[in-house]
Amino acid sequence: MAKVIIMPDPDDPGLQGKVIRFLIKNILLIVLFAAVFLVVMHNVYTIPADSKGIVLRFGVISRIVDPGLRFKLPYADQI
Repeated sequence: MAKVIIMPDPDDPGLQGKVIRFLIKNILLIVLFAAVFLVVMHNVYTIPADSKGIVLRFGVISRIVDPGLRFKLPYADQI
């Protein structure tokens, strides 16, 4: 009876190699997604239910906002 020896494929990168190849191929997409996520998260704010918010655009009063979840322009608005 002959023994069958199964040799690993030298061209198979394995799981770790596949993950690394995926990250390298999609690194620009991942960086872009992370940057958009950070910009959105830093520009979301809430006004409590018993308050009003004053939006300053470049240091000048722009508008008064009602309570709730709001978005602001990056680097232009202050609340």
